[in-house]
Amino acid sequence: MTIVPRYGPMLGGQYLIISGPCIEQNAIIKVSFSGSPQKKCERKSEFAFACITPLFSHTGDTPVKVEIENLEGDNRTFQGLYTVLNPANSKHRVYRQNAPDWFSGRQNISWDPDVPELQEDNFVDIHLFFLMENNDRRLIWKRDVLNEAVDRLQGSAEVYLTGNGYPMAIRVTAETIRIDQSERGIWSDIFPLALTFDQANQSCKNWLNSEAKLPPLPSDDVQPCPCTLDQALLDIVRFQPDPDCNMFNRNSQFSRTGNCLHRRDAAHCIRLAQAGPDGIDNLCCYDADKNLIDSRLREGGSVQRYHYLGGPEVLPYLSNFYFDVLPFLHCCRYSQKEQNDPSDGIINANNNLCPQYIKQRKYSSCVNYEPPRPARTNGDPHITTLDGYSYTFNGVGEFVYMKTTDGTFQSQIRFEQFRKENGDLVDASVCTAFVSRHFSTSGSDIVEVRLNSIRTADLLVNGDVIDFDESNVHQFPGIFVVQMTSNQPNLNTTKKEFIVSFTEIGIAFRAIASPAVLSILPVVGNKTLAGSLRGLLGDFDENPDNDLRKPSEEILLTNSTSETIHYDFGLSWRITGDISLFSYEPGKSFSDYQLPRFRPTFILPTNLPPEVVEVCGTSRECAFDFTLTDSVEFATETVELLIIFNSSLASSSKIKSCEDLPSVVGGVWNATNTLEGSNATLSCFHGYEATGKSGNIQCYNGSWGNLSNIKCIPIVPISTTMTTKAVTTSIELMTEPTASIEMSASPDRTDNEIEGSSRHNYVITICVVVLVVIIIVIIAVVLYRLYKNNRRQESTQYPFGKLSYLNGYSVYDY
Repeated sequence: MTIVPRYGPMLGGQYLIISGPCIEQNAIIKVSFSGSPQKKCERKSEFAFACITPLFSHTGDTPVKVEIENLEGDNRTFQGLYTVLNPANSKHRVYRQNAPDWFSGRQNISWDPDVPELQEDNFVDIHLFFLMENNDRRLIWKRDVLNEAVDRLQGSAEVYLTGNGYPMAIRVTAETIRIDQSERGIWSDIFPLALTFDQANQSCKNWLNSEAKLPPLPSDDVQPCPCTLDQALLDIVRFQPDPDCNMFNRNSQFSRTGNCLHRRDAAHCIRLAQAGPDGIDNLCCYDADKNLIDSRLREGGSVQRYHYLGGPEVLPYLSNFYFDVLPFLHCCRYSQKEQNDPSDGIINANNNLCPQYIKQRKYSSCVNYEPPRPARTNGDPHITTLDGYSYTFNGVGEFVYMKTTDGTFQSQIRFEQFRKENGDLVDASVCTAFVSRHFSTSGSDIVEVRLNSIRTADLLVNGDVIDFDESNVHQFPGIFVVQMTSNQPNLNTTKKEFIVSFTEIGIAFRAIASPAVLSILPVVGNKTLAGSLRGLLGDFDENPDNDLRKPSEEILLTNSTSETIHYDFGLSWRITGDISLFSYEPGKSFSDYQLPRFRPTFILPTNLPPEVVEVCGTSRECAFDFTLTDSVEFATETVELLIIFNSSLASSSKIKSCEDLPSVVGGVWNATNTLEGSNATLSCFHGYEATGKSGNIQCYNGSWGNLSNIKCIPIVPISTTMTTKAVTTSIELMTEPTASIEMSASPDRTDNEIEGSSRHNYVITICVVVLVVIIIVIIAVVLYRLYKNNRRQESTQYPFGKLSYLNGYSVYDY
């Protein structure tokens, strides 16, 4: 039984064509997905029928059971498999126009009128679904009708929305109601609606009250974030790109609505590849300068209560959106008021709930982060092991690429003889495929990447080609695979790039395919594997001197010749047909890829042609590849991959950093990052002032120094009583000189005494006058500032949260 499409959205409504069984004219066809209630299907031909998917509460492979009953009452049962996609990863077909700015009122949507779900109807209805909790705190969908009987072919409509604080999704639904069938329709992305300040403020407070009743998150036990964007791009072992915000999505067909809508200051975010302790997630976001964003300053990542992949009793994506994403928007975006003039450097702490959100969802941190270690295989073929030893091995056949000594993980690689464009074979080989398998607690799927003459490359799972038309991410037990896209407008469209990550064991591969060669960048992030790996990539014990270890455990010297490495080390890792993990195309078998007697070229000519030097510069690997293949493209790819690998290698070094800057009552530490040499400035909120030593500090030798005396303290206002008392005292003092002058007429005092007393009284008079003037000025300044603040508050009651800016960084208005 064949199901097309093979993949579809978790929200359902998809139109499937199922073929295979022979179907009589008036047969009754019913379908059930993973034990769901049976629904009727429609016969389309003698061998095909159409079914509609229901609303699912899970993702992944789902059993499909079809029952066909003929007129005589005879039943036949057929079974197949359908894959339910996470809402974050599946392609949506209803597009919100100007998606970042949606708020209560009139908005516009569009859709493709020719999709199969709508084609059989001339009119469509537009429904708004919103997600809310029932009395048992379970998430359920509610539905409202926005528009009815809209002409399908116009492909767009205006809708009126009212903010209610819930996650929403719009479905364009076929108007005709078909009895005993699931409704057919296409969906938008899941989105929030911007709330007014009062609405968001109340929603945030409600969430904080609910959150206080739940167990605290084990934030201290979660995997730390990579410190920089380069490290984040390297760590494909423990993290994967955030589907809602990543640098690969900007020109992708899966992001027509927008990218990073929920983290506006981020350029790229990553999430844990698998759920952390108690099912939590850790969202790490990076800005355009590649720095990890501190969510106390800007819209960045944090620990999340629910992983977006879902889990037992946890809805994939929806639980994360409802309990983590939406509260962030309510507490840290929509409930903010811009009550500050950015030019005066004052931040207002009034009415700010974001610090309370951060107490529940700890900000991103890279303290104690240990980067993984990369290796590489590229060109014809040049290999660098996980411990950093480099060599060239031009074998032809299939070999052990990497395996664990206990046999729970194995990766194999295929090298084929290089063929020029004119069809001539040369004395060198290239990588054309690799395959890996992990016998984990959750599964043992086999993942393979191999070159394809038509599609450049395919990714296969258990021998089946994975289709990335509906989603660029696919999840399997203990595995995730991603087809990457690029934002470069001049991208070579003949190239493909995949990520294959075995999350439970901590081994991943980045595969970059071109028509001629498959380049691989393996990454290992599991320290417990140290010394327990074998194969062409060494033993992963941080010692490159023992990486030329044969299956017999004999170790070759690292200064061995290329020929010795080829015959005594490389060929010793050739596999046999009975242990091959590769799938073979029709007409091909294991033996077709083996050339045991192949002898490659080992020595690079000393006199290189000028064109080789021009392309390769000082790179001997590039020169070797150019000389043997006569291909500028092939040699250029060698240089490009080497640049990528060297960048990965630099990112694999642990970066010296300081501890996280502490949260401060009445202020915030403003820093670009926490790396060695970074500077930080304490900025106090309106109504607070800095005390202690200088508020400018630097991360030096892994420490910010002693911060205990640097604080923000409330400014004590000058009270009316104190002011009145001061003025009264001044007036009394002003009367004393007059009395002294009158006393000067006393006959008992000499002229000198009278003159001295007069001078003394004159000085006192001058001092009192100056003091009175100063007090009057202070009173005027205080009254003016109070008047200015009142005017500012009255004139800046924005309906939606905004950010003010301090020292170049956007800061929440506390």
